[in-house]
Amino acid sequence: MQFLTHEKLATLRVAVARKAAALLGELKLEKEFHLKALSLPLEDLERRMAAFDDASARFEAERRTAADLLAGDRIRLLHELEADAERLRTEARALLLTELDKALARRAAADEVRAALGGTIIQFFDTELAQIREQVGKRLAAMLQRHQRRADDLIAFVQRTAADLLEVPFQASAGSEALDTHHDPFWVTRPSPEVLDAIPSAALDQFLPKGMRHERFRRRLIEEIEGVLLRNVENLRWATRQNVEDTFRRFRAELDERLALSLVATRGAMVAARDARKQQSASIEPEIESTRVALSRLGDIQAVLARM
Repeated sequence: MQFLTHEKLATLRVAVARKAAALLGELKLEKEFHLKALSLPLEDLERRMAAFDDASARFEAERRTAADLLAGDRIRLLHELEADAERLRTEARALLLTELDKALARRAAADEVRAALGGTIIQFFDTELAQIREQVGKRLAAMLQRHQRRADDLIAFVQRTAADLLEVPFQASAGSEALDTHHDPFWVTRPSPEVLDAIPSAALDQFLPKGMRHERFRRRLIEEIEGVLLRNVENLRWATRQNVEDTFRRFRAELDERLALSLVATRGAMVAARDARKQQSASIEPEIESTRVALSRLGDIQAVLARM
């Protein structure tokens, strides 16, 4: 309540300012590339652009490697999820069989036994739902953070290569905020635990000896328990898997787009300058002046964001 009342707005402002500053930094660097490219002799510029294109081949290879590593982490996390589901089924079965034998040992009535097992099922899966959500969420966040850092390094490589070729000062950012790895909520749906079906005892049981009646009732409940566990574990596994798949799908699309745009934008600054040189061979001073004005305005906005 303290956070929602007094800190939420300030936190939002800082987050927006950081994202805006990251995007602004990339735009300012592109303008600096454009400005330097405008000042170079056309032949020299084209030579440097060719060198940049040669270096871009390495970027494309690293980009494909990043996609392969992301796909591998997705498969690894899904395998871990399957192992979690199997562990969950084993633990739940042991717990419910223990509760069943306890209830039968105290000679509880059939309705009482079912009620006790139903309460145990609900409590167990509600608890496990929260734990698996937290565990899978932490694994997922750690994986995606590694890939985001790799993407930052690749983008910095592209920008540094262009900066070195154009002799523009370059300082890598501490980390981009442009790619959001957190999606709300992690759980799209909350599966409700299923409990035992209220199946009446077989009519024949009343004519059997007490021991046989007891054993048949126990076997039927064990069969019901197995069915309920199968449905509950599958519901939880399916819901978790869908969220993991959705998060990886969105992250992969954003990552690929951001990497592609970084290359296009960096090279585009040089292409625009080259085209301007060819079309305005008489004088490119107006283009140079407008780029300097843009850089100045971007610097002013950066200063405002820094104060936020």
